[in-house]
Amino acid sequence: MDAIKLVKQAEEEARSLVQEAKAKARDQADLAAKEAEEKYQSIYKGAQEEAKNLVQQAEAEGEELSLPLANTGAEVSQRITGIKDSDLKDVVRIIVERIVN
Repeated sequence: MDAIKLVKQAEEEARSLVQEAKAKARDQADLAAKEAEEKYQSIYKGAQEEAKNLVQQAEAEGEELSLPLANTGAEVSQRITGIKDSDLKDVVRIIVERIVN
């Protein structure tokens, strides 16, 4: 009878160990999934931040590159709007004479 009790006791201990192992395996899998999600979120946020910085940098470079052109346009605009009416009338008269003749 002692042998049967020992076998039953061993079976119970084995069953208990298997259940503990399954629970630990589940916990480890859950922990790994949680860590993977956190890592994914961290990488994703980092990529978003980097993309935002790149866009800001590109916008700043674009503004820097367009500034001389905008200044030139403003100067030309001022020269055109600064033409005296008398000079403008003379230019129009000369153009009309060339077209007519």
